[in-house]
Amino acid sequence: MNHFDVVVIGAGPAGTAAALRAAELGASVAVLEADRTGGTCVNTGCVPTRVLAKTARLVREVQIAQSYGILDRGPTLDWPATVARVRETVDRVRSIKAEAERFEAAGIELILEGRARFVEANTLVLETGRQVTGDSIIVCVGGHSRRLPIPGAELSIVPEHVLDLVELPARVAIIGAGNTGAQLTTVFNAFGAKVTLLDVAPRILMASDERISEHVSRAFGEQGVAVHTGIETVSSLTQAAEGILIEWREGGHPLSEIVDVVVMAS
Repeated sequence: MNHFDVVVIGAGPAGTAAALRAAELGASVAVLEADRTGGTCVNTGCVPTRVLAKTARLVREVQIAQSYGILDRGPTLDWPATVARVRETVDRVRSIKAEAERFEAAGIELILEGRARFVEANTLVLETGRQVTGDSIIVCVGGHSRRLPIPGAELSIVPEHVLDLVELPARVAIIGAGNTGAQLTTVFNAFGAKVTLLDVAPRILMASDERISEHVSRAFGEQGVAVHTGIETVSSLTQAAEGILIEWREGGHPLSEIVDVVVMAS
């Protein structure tokens, strides 16, 4: 069993700052990370999403270029190449942040042995079976997407798994019209997918100004996105021969659609 003055769970921005400061003050420090350093933003959040968003913007620019006589046919997206570009960018950003090297220079032990769980107030056990104790434990695990507790939820994916898709789907249902859901709607729509966007909120982008929400919703409609806000609930997902059957209730009526991929972005 390893004992430290301070144990930090999570090697994202908050965990890194806490660990470095504790070491600077003279504490013995360990950082526990389940997978990769860098945190949600670098690995599965804003960095990969912005690379996809830039790709989508380039696709749209090529499409409208035809009206200027520049091209005579639309763009063809190479999905594996796009995924490779995203992952390359994530790796480059993580190398620039260089948390592992900074930890080593500060005398901090970085432990990459899976998720940690408490077995006592000051004792953690890792997936490898290793136990770590600390006088103080700082939890900096960040945010994680979750699936809705509905029948068939295992048939869906969450945003961080979009890059694991083998091929670009032709039909996509996105549950959740917040920032992440709206971004993925823009991306998949630009890439040529038929997108259905669902949310129980009365409008998309509820955290934004109402005029922004109205403008984006109108733009989605003009681009062929089926926007369903104010729905009562998503009832279930069922595997069908043609794809995944997603069922929901809206205005007191049951509605359904067959799609290739369901993304839970709520």
